Amino acid sequence: MIVAFDVLESYYLPVFKPIINECLDRNIKCLLVFYLNDESSSKYIDIISKEFKNTTSVKIVKNHNEALDYYRSQKTNWIFLGNTHENISEFLEFSKTALIQHGIGPKSCYYTVSKHPVTIRFVEGEFRLNRLQKMYPKNTFIDTGFAKLDPIIKKNPLMNFKNENFLEDKKTILYAPTFYPSSLEVFPLDFPALLSEYNIIIKPHSFTWKKRKYKKQRELLNTWKQYKNVYLCNENFLDILPLYSIADIMISDASSVIFEFIAIGKPVIWSHFFKLRWSYRGIFSFRLKKRLDPDLEYFRDICFEAKNFQEVLKGIPEVIKNPDFKIKERKETTKKLVGKVDGQCSKRIVDYIIGN
Repeated sequence: MIVAFDVLESYYLPVFKPIINECLDRNIKCLLVFYLNDESSSKYIDIISKEFKNTTSVKIVKNHNEALDYYRSQKTNWIFLGNTHENISEFLEFSKTALIQHGIGPKSCYYTVSKHPVTIRFVEGEFRLNRLQKMYPKNTFIDTGFAKLDPIIKKNPLMNFKNENFLEDKKTILYAPTFYPSSLEVFPLDFPALLSEYNIIIKPHSFTWKKRKYKKQRELLNTWKQYKNVYLCNENFLDILPLYSIADIMISDASSVIFEFIAIGKPVIWSHFFKLRWSYRGIFSFRLKKRLDPDLEYFRDICFEAKNFQEVLKGIPEVIKNPDFKIKERKETTKKLVGKVDGQCSKRIVDYIIGN
């Protein structure tokens, strides 16, 4: 069997890695396909490729057509996708396709991506399974849980994380903003100084580093990294899972990492204030509602909600003092929107593709 993983964006890789490793454990040949475009660097892709160079075939393509030709030439049995693909219908002419959405968050694309044809989509929990099946009755969905979390649930060694400026007697905050709509540009310029009694890890979305339009976000990040209590994850830091192990609490905004962090039993400050483009304000606010799914409202039930930065400052000591803050609601929402959290999601996925 030959299984390909279509890494259209770098941040799909942490979702695919547990499945790749499960395939390799069963002697299934894996192909990794990376895309090189104007906003990607060959050096960056080289760093990603090195991790798998001895166990998989790594291919770099310029566009979807090159990927299509490569998959056809390799006679793939399955192609894993992290999002929709302009050549999906052509893939189905010679291979089966499996969709695992790259995030389990509150953006409407989680649901609308299934309007495009795939052989199977692996999803997280009965609630989302039933909602998707109702929206797309002709499609096939299988509830497996979110494979990305398998390594941390199984307590696999993730990586050594060291920062000589971090003090062991201080609590650690993970700030993980998304790229849009983001709280990053409305955090104070000196916010690390206001949290000097904590270690702070900042893990931006990869688009913050890659996309030209987020220049102001990068300027802020470069200012914040000068503070001794800050560790800034650069563009080559792909996998957020090791940071989950280290962090005591997380601050985030409209990102799926909130569902991931509560799924491993840790509390979140929801930064419910964003920097919006003018085209998403006033009479254009419908665009923001269209971009964000109603699943965003679950954040209110499971997080400490902060509507401005002063409320973030208020919430941090409160949540650190009480790490079981909203623990009942967190468990209920995890079961509903993340599904099975048992470290066996990638096993269920590979069982399915072997059986089919």
